[in-house]
Amino acid sequence: MKLYHIHLLLVALLCYPVLGAPLTQEEVNQIEGELGVVLSESEKQLLGAIAKPDGPLPQWRTEAEERIESHRKANLSVEVVDQQGFPVEGVMVEVNLASNAFRFGGVMSVKDFNNERSILTNYGFTTEGYRNLFLKLYNAAGLGNGFKPKLRAGNEQFLPGFLEWAQSNELPVRGHLLIWPGNENNNHLPADILSDVEAVEAAIATGKPQATIDALKTTLKANVDAMIAEWASLWGVYEWDVINETLSNYRVQELLGYDQMAEWFRIAAENAVQPDCQFLINEFQIISARSSSLDPGHYETRSGQYKTNINRIIADGGPLSRIGFQSRFKFEHPDPEVIYDRLEDFGSIYGLPMVGTEFEVRDNTETNFYPYDFTEEERARVTEEVLTTYYSHPLVDGLFAWTYMRMEEHSMCFYDGTVKLNGLVWYYLHRIRYHTHFEGLTDGMGRKSDRGFKGVYNIEVFHGGKTYISSVQLEADMTHRVVIESTNGGASWGKFPIVNGSYADTGDWLGWVIVDAAPWIWSLSLGAWLYIPESTAFAGLGWVYIPR
Repeated sequence: MKLYHIHLLLVALLCYPVLGAPLTQEEVNQIEGELGVVLSESEKQLLGAIAKPDGPLPQWRTEAEERIESHRKANLSVEVVDQQGFPVEGVMVEVNLASNAFRFGGVMSVKDFNNERSILTNYGFTTEGYRNLFLKLYNAAGLGNGFKPKLRAGNEQFLPGFLEWAQSNELPVRGHLLIWPGNENNNHLPADILSDVEAVEAAIATGKPQATIDALKTTLKANVDAMIAEWASLWGVYEWDVINETLSNYRVQELLGYDQMAEWFRIAAENAVQPDCQFLINEFQIISARSSSLDPGHYETRSGQYKTNINRIIADGGPLSRIGFQSRFKFEHPDPEVIYDRLEDFGSIYGLPMVGTEFEVRDNTETNFYPYDFTEEERARVTEEVLTTYYSHPLVDGLFAWTYMRMEEHSMCFYDGTVKLNGLVWYYLHRIRYHTHFEGLTDGMGRKSDRGFKGVYNIEVFHGGKTYISSVQLEADMTHRVVIESTNGGASWGKFPIVNGSYADTGDWLGWVIVDAAPWIWSLSLGAWLYIPESTAFAGLGWVYIPR
């Protein structure tokens, strides 16, 4: 841990009240063990203050947690039965959430992933450390520049290895992006596409015949369409940012027509590698737009323009399936209630899943345009508040931290492997607050149940010296059945072992019985047939039917 970083934490402790519950020793052990860090006392205190809100809670937080309880959790029951289907009591069951359904995502550099620039080495870190720490913090991945067509020459060679690593670690990958149309001041297009754009613009500016202009436009459209088709067909991502920043990047649309945006979505859908791939439009300063008190009308203007483009794509038949919000906060400490209201604004209109694609809490100190300088404590608090609020909205599919590791204050980690306070807060929410683990013995119905966060679960059942391992996807209330072998060779009737293939000793209940024809049972002591339901046989007492 850098000394200056510790100093910032101490300053934060002096400037802000501690309002949270302290970390438990178990939590400290998990954080230190998982992340390979040693928390200072100031970090423990600050992390608890931020990530474990205590005492009277503000209304926004109470409502957020109620939504999370309602929409992000479901009941999971593990039912253990023997090979005849009878419940088995007293079996140890352990249930652990392997991956939350919500994408607690991170964005990395594919060059740092390979230590291409030796930055990791220069700071005494390794590619193995870079990759392993990422897996501890995030459950989904993206790349900052790696999937941008303009930059393919410097990144494409590294993409197959990155995707193979992600797949081997069951890490879903999102793609950013297929086209960034650019504007007169900023070019985000590959050189060949830019050349086509400039040719059309020059023909128009110099008054070339319409036939010449139309021919140049035809070439431009063909090359843009081919670029999107090729790039989408190369990489097996689960979602694509099809178009980026259409409010300020519309150079191609101005030449070919705004109906081409829907066409780009159709081309992406026709060429995507994964059959269930999703397709987004992505924009900045929407959910993170300046507040009305800071800049009246800012959100209304930008959100209205964004909706216009979304409406146009939908009306033109584009398969837009999710809405992307970059979520970069840099002008003020945002109000969580305002954040939620903005998410709800879009959610109530479109009913589509939404994704926070480029989350950062970034200082704005190099300009006089609404300058703001976050302290490390405030940056961490905003991280907790934004992540909590996004997680609480039922239509938000994920939030991606844009800067995983750099030597910058808005990143979550430094290149030497230091996990900053905002990174610790992110980890706590992802791996502790919104994580489910329960264990215990099955009850009289052979069940061990609890309520957990939706996602993929690993289940282990321990019985007779064996471990039964399974995995389930919890999306709604469910019961997962595990069949185990009986300790007497697999034969039992209810709770009673079967002897010599047919007999069971029920003790004081019914004595010895023959169970070949269960649920019709022959009682040796009564010399009669009995009808005994499965649940009664397991309980070892209750009603039986004696035919006359």
